[in-house]
Amino acid sequence: SITKTVNNTTPLVGQQVTFTITATNYGPNDAHLVIANDLLPAGLTFVSYTSSPGTTYNSGTGVWTIGNLTVGSSVTLNITATVNSAGQIINTVNITGNETDPNPNNNRDTVALNSEPVADLVISKTVNNPTPYVGDQVTFTITLTNNGPNDAENVTVTDILSPGLILVSATPSV
Repeated sequence: SITKTVNNTTPLVGQQVTFTITATNYGPNDAHLVIANDLLPAGLTFVSYTSSPGTTYNSGTGVWTIGNLTVGSSVTLNITATVNSAGQIINTVNITGNETDPNPNNNRDTVALNSEPVADLVISKTVNNPTPYVGDQVTFTITLTNNGPNDAENVTVTDILSPGLILVSATPSV
């Protein structure tokens, strides 16, 4: 049997998530040459792993080498990855052994992430004359920058003039 969970199903792009995979032998016999396959899908970048003693994980192939698994025993693999893209990311793990499995329906598990995009919006405001006389016109320049990593949608900038200032004109640009 194999089960898989993730510590955060709605991460932001750029955040790390940790998948926990547990392999269990429910019997009736010991299992030999057990391996699980969990190659990270597009949208995730491998960072690190920890696993039960005697097991190893190859991030390049996705193969978790478990070896022998006695009846009633379990081993665990934790994979940490960085989320690279927004949207739904499906991650599936499969397990196989040398013996015939009386219940193959629990040899696969899937988790889904719904990652949210991140847009680092930065706004600045400058004025052409910081010490005007009454009646002088001044020009304020507002600059909005998106430092990413994703596009920003439905962005609104609000600038309320201070008392004593009268709007003469506004010229937005993209």
